[in-house]
Amino acid sequence: MIYKTITLAMIVKNEQQVIERLLKSVYSAFDQIVIVDTGSTDNTRKICAKYSTVYSYKWTDNFSEARNFAFSKATCQYIMWLDADDIMDQSSIDKLKQWKSSSSNPDTVMAKYVASRDINGDASVWYYRERIVRNCLLACWQGVIHEAIAPFGEVEYANFEVEHCPIAAHTSRNLRIFRKMIKQGATLDERMTYYYARELYYKAYYSKALAVLKKFVKQPNAYYVDTIDAYKIICRIYMYKEKYRLAVKAVLDSLLVDYPDAEQCCLLGDAFLQQNDLECAKRWYVLALSCQNTNRGFVNNTYGFYYPLMQLCLTCDRLGQREQSYMYHKMVAQKYPDDPSVVYNEQYFQNYDKMNCQTKCNT
Repeated sequence: MIYKTITLAMIVKNEQQVIERLLKSVYSAFDQIVIVDTGSTDNTRKICAKYSTVYSYKWTDNFSEARNFAFSKATCQYIMWLDADDIMDQSSIDKLKQWKSSSSNPDTVMAKYVASRDINGDASVWYYRERIVRNCLLACWQGVIHEAIAPFGEVEYANFEVEHCPIAAHTSRNLRIFRKMIKQGATLDERMTYYYARELYYKAYYSKALAVLKKFVKQPNAYYVDTIDAYKIICRIYMYKEKYRLAVKAVLDSLLVDYPDAEQCCLLGDAFLQQNDLECAKRWYVLALSCQNTNRGFVNNTYGFYYPLMQLCLTCDRLGQREQSYMYHKMVAQKYPDDPSVVYNEQYFQNYDKMNCQTKCNT
């Protein structure tokens, strides 16, 4: 029987609130665990020592350097990485164990990374990341921040998933590192420029983010998925600024890069809805329902079903198309009956029917 050995390699700092949640659940799945502490001042090291040898590493604001140090301590055939605030449910842990005994022999294993779940517990926002790599010289992290390993050799897609489940935000750490790089004269490549703009957007520096994004989308060597997402962010910034025509243009420009996804259609629907062009908004929301999942970068399943149906319910109601509005409501209610907005809409329709019936009786 084939048995693949795996090292779990992690970097941690002040993770006492979450680290044991992860290590206790995944411990049995690995042949070696390497934990590199980058300067904890809480009980993180003490907790980790129950599961692994803990190495110390002086933090230099460079994630790749720290992760590569952790990888250098791995002795197994394969290396898997996790963050302290990640989790794996028992089903995924069992699938990982089954993979170790399978006949596959890949160099890179991509796995679904879940960022959020809907009210039913299904993955709503997710993307694929390189999760397991063969222990060799090509298994090298790159990038000071938003680090990654370029997939190499034979690539396989796993049937297990990892969920990012933080209990606290990292405040302004990422943006601070970017600003430090720029101050020191570093030149950001296309990928880093894209992530820098995202950090600016997340921290509501909208004008600065817009300036960076406008330059980024003109870079010919940028990854097309990042370019499409950059146009989406530009659209959202213009929506915030109530410049709806420019928001529409941003999405239309993104359609020149590749075929549309449901999120782009919903963004156009929102822009036209804000301009009270209800018929045009309705057309884009309907189109969103027919868009196939592209699996292009960050996937947000909300835009393929829940969001356009809720917006169609609203739009048709404003158009006076009550039967269509209720039809869209019932479609989303079948899948999400306990969603607070769905419950609210159900009460709205019940009250409307009562008022309408009373009016007819009075006449």
